[in-house]
Amino acid sequence: MNYLTEILAFYKWLETHPLSPLIQAYWHLLMYTNNKAAVQAGDGLWYWPIRFKIANARVCVALALENRFQVARARAHLVRHGRLHYHPHGGNKAGEYELIPFDTELSTLWITRPESGKRTQVWTQPHTQSARTAAPLINNINHKHASLLYSNQEDAP
Repeated sequence: MNYLTEILAFYKWLETHPLSPLIQAYWHLLMYTNNKAAVQAGDGLWYWPIRFKIANARVCVALALENRFQVARARAHLVRHGRLHYHPHGGNKAGEYELIPFDTELSTLWITRPESGKRTQVWTQPHTQSARTAAPLINNINHKHASLLYSNQEDAP
């Protein structure tokens, strides 16, 4: 996934699908968390995982929410509007999120993490592309080429 392309497409989408500031902040938090969960494949490239986790308690702190029911309402809103899939886990375990990308040309692949041997399904672009060919909602608003390298910006040099 290309972070900038997704954010620009999100704001274009908001023109016809208005969301409250809280729901917008929640979507941005999920984008950040998904990006931060990037995994490195054996080829050294970084990829966005399709599924990622974030605890309700962390969402509450980040968005100044008082309880998990507010998180559930915000999450349900994004699910209803086609921007998110959610897979709950029992007990006190964090559920798994899947952001639905605006870039409709993304595809998926399975990578094996070299350090753990764990297989993870990730997003990939079938070829280097500009956002102009990415999705109708983007509408030529991001003319930068999508990077094939995804890294955790907190760890960047």
